Amino acid sequence: MPQLWEHLTEEQQVEFVSLADDPDAQAEALAKALNLPDYTGDARSSIKLDFCSYNLSFAKDSAFSQQQTSMFFSIALDILNGVAAGGSLAEAQKMFKESLIPLCALKPKVGFSPAQTEQLAASEEQLNQAKAALVRARCPPPPTPPPPTPGSKKKGKQEEEPEPIEPDPEQIREAEEALEVAQTNYDTLKGQFETDNLTFTVVDLKRVTDYMTSSFFKHLRLYQYVFCKDQEHAKDNVTVKVETAVPALPLRMALSPEELEMHKQSLAAEAKAEEEARIKREEEDKQKAEEEHIEAERVRKEEEEAELRKRKPGTLDEAVDHAIMMRLLEEKEKLEAEYKAREEQLMEKIRTIESRLAPA
Repeated sequence: MPQLWEHLTEEQQVEFVSLADDPDAQAEALAKALNLPDYTGDARSSIKLDFCSYNLSFAKDSAFSQQQTSMFFSIALDILNGVAAGGSLAEAQKMFKESLIPLCALKPKVGFSPAQTEQLAASEEQLNQAKAALVRARCPPPPTPPPPTPGSKKKGKQEEEPEPIEPDPEQIREAEEALEVAQTNYDTLKGQFETDNLTFTVVDLKRVTDYMTSSFFKHLRLYQYVFCKDQEHAKDNVTVKVETAVPALPLRMALSPEELEMHKQSLAAEAKAEEEARIKREEEDKQKAEEEHIEAERVRKEEEEAELRKRKPGTLDEAVDHAIMMRLLEEKEKLEAEYKAREEQLMEKIRTIESRLAPA
């Protein structure tokens, strides 16, 4: 059976109604009372918040009392929680029937009766007296000083102030027990009177039934789907490149302007030397590749010439071609030998001239 003020206090209900002109503030206040901090981003929290907000608005439009509103709110929210836990339509309807029908009466009670108001005021007076007694027990008032004796003012004697009274632990304990009893009696009496005002008329019962049937029970399958089915989540892996700042050097390691300039020149010289070395390596690699290509071409030609010499002609035309080719090869060898001899002669003359021009 739902309880009075189970989910919302009376102050929270009053605050919700007072914020009717500001829907955002109203939603924020209700979400705070229901402990739904993520209602703006979570679909389930948002749906529950809307459900509760509509119920409170319906109770206000139906002119329910604070107690009736609290009980209706508790019944509706308990049914929603039951469906969210896996309850069926039949179970939700049974819970709604068993919770609401016992509160039905032929004639509702509006406010406390004069006798109830008088009893509640008397109980509250006893509670206030118990609180005052506890305060006096914890902080006893100072004793009243004795009246001045005749002639004391003439003699100029200063009367001594009375010593403060220490609190009596036994009196404090008795005052605390009395306050606890008075508080319990007041809460019990108020709860009984409030419960007496929870009754709904047949008209109220029909209005509540029509409202729940046309709203919650009509869309119960959707509530079951939202609150019972696991939500699909799209997971994306994002790689974020974070550049870490270079830590600054301590001041003791700082360079003077002259040292900094020398350091920059040194770095520039190193970079220039590395660039020259790279260019030199590229040129050497290129030259080596050309030499290898020339050598490979020479070897290929020698192999072709050797193959031509070994080949025997099969026809007259081939014999003529072979004879011409052999003649060309012989002339080529003669020219190469002649050029090589001339080159050696020139090199010998150059060496002789260089030796003559060289200083003694």
